[in-house]
Amino acid sequence: ILLEDARFDVNHQDHRGRTPIHLAAAQGHEEMIILLLEDQRVDFNILDHQRKSPLQLAALAGHEEIVRIFLEQDGVD
Repeated sequence: ILLEDARFDVNHQDHRGRTPIHLAAAQGHEEMIILLLEDQRVDFNILDHQRKSPLQLAALAGHEEIVRIFLEQDGVD
């Protein structure tokens, strides 16, 4: 898995400023969110170009379980 490769930039932003955790949150991929949150390199408060965090994208998409997972993390903004 890419997360095991130290060279992989877990916070790489695409043309919309979205990172892997943004995409997983917006699309409701719970298992991927859990994996990403286990990696201390992941910035789960990073904003995309529309100034939306992964938490906000999950909430806007109605992914309640992902919102709960985010809110259980220390330091979520």
